Amino acid sequence: MATKEIAYIYNKELEKLNNQTGKLLFNIQHPLAGKNINLLKTFTKELIKAHSKKSRHKIKRELPEDSLVYSNEDLESTFLDLDIPLPELEPSMSPEELISTDIDKLLDLTESSPEKIPLGLPDLKPEKMIVPPTLKKEEAIEIPKDKIPLITSSITDEVMASGIKNGMFFIIDEIELSKGEIEVLNKLKPLIIKKESLLSNKNKFTKLMEKLAKKSKVDVADLSPSKMRYFLIKHIINFGLIDPLFHDPLISKIICDGPNLKIRIVRNNERLITNLEYGSHSQLNNFLIKLAKKTKNSLTEEHPFFEAQLDNFKIHGTLGTSGIPTKYTIERLI
Repeated sequence: MATKEIAYIYNKELEKLNNQTGKLLFNIQHPLAGKNINLLKTFTKELIKAHSKKSRHKIKRELPEDSLVYSNEDLESTFLDLDIPLPELEPSMSPEELISTDIDKLLDLTESSPEKIPLGLPDLKPEKMIVPPTLKKEEAIEIPKDKIPLITSSITDEVMASGIKNGMFFIIDEIELSKGEIEVLNKLKPLIIKKESLLSNKNKFTKLMEKLAKKSKVDVADLSPSKMRYFLIKHIINFGLIDPLFHDPLISKIICDGPNLKIRIVRNNERLITNLEYGSHSQLNNFLIKLAKKTKNSLTEEHPFFEAQLDNFKIHGTLGTSGIPTKYTIERLI
């Protein structure tokens, strides 16, 4: 009888222990589950706020998806009011700065009154410092640059985009835009999308551009209709970021492995790295979906792959999903 009671008590205690162990494992695997979820979320938000206020860096906002111009030169942001400056706080010293400060104080103290700090070292006579002979600086080897005009205005003969071959790099250099021009361009975009024929009517396009410039308080004299038309055609009708690459007949392949990665090309049987890259997943996904529509293909998360031919190019595209990165290759057909 006593043995049965002991076994019963043992089983009950073992069951309690198993329940407690299960709860612990569940809490470890799901730290935000249970009645404390709101408390933990609030604590996390306040912790992030406190950290951002102490940081002296600027907070970068993502590029607006509906904006026309994503980049200007070397993919530097050209949007207005992208940075949110935080109030300057007195910088707190890092551990490295504190250590270096203490060492400096110690050195100053030993120089002013060395007798007060016995270091326990014998007096050493300073040896003559051996100064190594000055080395001749090697002359920098200049890599020859080859600049190729890619897109030229038929009205002004001004080069809108060119390619610069520099070693293993191929740099796309476009005509620069001012902040005012970008503001007017982004307001022109929805109107041109609704009525693309405005691009071919010079008088109507110029009047519309000047009207929007006045509303935006931008000096009309600083605007170039040819420059505006170039960027509108590039981003609305053509291929956006990579459009200048299609105007070089020596480029046989364009390779994009994902956002925030430099686009690579094959030019004249040579693999080169460009200065072009997509700044976000949404920007790259939107381009790929637009490219699929041009080829009359439907691209969704359920059907993320497509292969098509557009003019003289063969396209392989993959829409990014939860385990697959967004990427594409465009190959010129011989």
